[in-house]
Amino acid sequence: MKTNMTHKLAAGILCFVLALSLALIYPKQAIAWDPDPALQEEGCGSGRDYILVSISKQHVYHYKGGEIHCESDCVTGTQGQKDTPLGSFKITEKIPGTYLKPKGGTPVWVNRWMRITSDGVGLHDAPWRSAFGGGIYTARGSHGCINLPSDFAYRLYTEVHVGYPVTIVP
Repeated sequence: MKTNMTHKLAAGILCFVLALSLALIYPKQAIAWDPDPALQEEGCGSGRDYILVSISKQHVYHYKGGEIHCESDCVTGTQGQKDTPLGSFKITEKIPGTYLKPKGGTPVWVNRWMRITSDGVGLHDAPWRSAFGGGIYTARGSHGCINLPSDFAYRLYTEVHVGYPVTIVP
């Protein structure tokens, strides 16, 4: 049992490193495998449908059938203070409208919430922002979430489901 878990962990790390390398070198090219093989085993994704978030590019790519289906600039966690976590996740909750209560922040209303971590990181619309992408995250980033333009958040929300794979790379 322990050996099997070790093999799964090693395979997951290898796939993450390969996905990261390809995403940084070929961001517009499809990555033709699931970044986390365990997700495929759990039936959470076909291996060709997933969300890829690039922190350095401040960009979200939604892959369907191994090809980019839609994409958008984003704003991630404030660099060095409230960094967005890296790794392979899956959407664990979808709520069409809710208040988010960031640690040390004022509660804010979001219209489309897609949680990916147990401690409150997710993808959501950020109607209070007038710009996305670029270097915004270095000084005026989020509390760790992936902030999206409203139209893209609505679209993504309708196209994904609980269990949908999400990979976040540097």
